[in-house]
Amino acid sequence: MVTLIEEPGAICWGRAYRLEPGLEDKVLAQLDHREQGGYERQQLPLYFSTVESVTGTMYHATPENVNYLGAANIPHIAQQVLNAHGPSGPNIEYVLKLEISLLELGAEDEHITELAKALKQLVASMARSYTPTDP
Repeated sequence: MVTLIEEPGAICWGRAYRLEPGLEDKVLAQLDHREQGGYERQQLPLYFSTVESVTGTMYHATPENVNYLGAANIPHIAQQVLNAHGPSGPNIEYVLKLEISLLELGAEDEHITELAKALKQLVASMARSYTPTDP
């Protein structure tokens, strides 16, 4: 999941997962729990190269999301990501994996690439300044 900002004419590339029949309620309940911090479940058309479209479910971030920074700059977003941890793990791991996934899809996103670079620089800076202490 990623916070998407509405932009007329924009395309969101990603992966869609088909739920096994009979497991829809269980999977959606788990996703509802994971995405509870200001996300709303929405139905929308998904387009694939082999079919016209199917209806899919996504979680849409609203401005009411307590974690939404709005039009923040990359260093501010990177600091928030570095300090954030959700039910699925650390947010830095999510962003770095997202960058790789987008590149694998051939859908590089300039914002995600810049954010991943800023996160890697923050982590490298922290590692350089780390001084172990004796027990």
